[in-house]
Amino acid sequence: MQRNKVIEVNHVSKRLGNRTIIDNLSLHVNEGEIVGFLGPNGSGKTTSIRMMTGMIKPDQGSIKIMGYDIQAEFSLAMKHIGAIVEQPALYGYLSGWENLMQAVRISGMQINKERIEWCVRMVQLQERMQEKVQRYSLGMKQRLAIAQALLTQPKMIILDEPTNGLDPSGIIEMRTLIHKLRDETGVSVFISSHLLSEIEQLCDRVIVIDQGKTLAAKEMSSLGHAAIALTVQDDQLQSAYHLLQLEGLHPVLQNARILIQEEAKRIPSLVNHLYQRGIHVYWIEKTKQSLEDFFLDTTQGKERK
Repeated sequence: MQRNKVIEVNHVSKRLGNRTIIDNLSLHVNEGEIVGFLGPNGSGKTTSIRMMTGMIKPDQGSIKIMGYDIQAEFSLAMKHIGAIVEQPALYGYLSGWENLMQAVRISGMQINKERIEWCVRMVQLQERMQEKVQRYSLGMKQRLAIAQALLTQPKMIILDEPTNGLDPSGIIEMRTLIHKLRDETGVSVFISSHLLSEIEQLCDRVIVIDQGKTLAAKEMSSLGHAAIALTVQDDQLQSAYHLLQLEGLHPVLQNARILIQEEAKRIPSLVNHLYQRGIHVYWIEKTKQSLEDFFLDTTQGKERK
């Protein structure tokens, strides 16, 4: 069954000075979906999120939230989205409850006490709401910020590095909370993170960008499919790679090996084809692709300093 799109980013570009930060970016998030947003350092993730939350405007393209154009119908679009971008926007000198009441006033929406209490229960902070936020742990601050983002009953929440700085127990709590949000409310969650192991456990789908462009989108359920890894001499790696491309395959270079998605019965003929051209395959094995493998294959390992 086809699900409705909560957010659609269509051919968006953004320049800062003479630099193109976002280049014809397109992506979408479906209702009830948890999507991971991945990319090397400097790939444009934060700028993309700032545009998706209306903090900056794109130079080209469109962003729609629940069908509302973020530029032409800003207020209607924004009421369907909640976000935590970089650090939670909280007042340390106020209590947790006072922070939520301040957020209600800023929203300009009619939000009743029952809704506020529901948000507090959802993030399990009932016993700490009268304490000043400056006494909260980082994990508690993140949970309060999520409660704040939930106040307006959004269709989607955007989380920018939600586990950054958390200890292992805090990371597990955040993972549990995100799954609970989706499972109990149907809200979509869009997560930018550098912790691939967490994204692998959390998400239904991942989107990878680099240099402001969408490189790939992949269902997590399709990861782990077996691939064949061929090992050849280092000085023959590129030649083998190009020969396999000429055979209509889509080889991937990984850790001095070549990965191919191919039926096992065709492997002997491919190995013989390489041998006839002077390339010796001296190890063949089946392997499974992890999210880390997929990310590195997609970005070719390009981490910016």
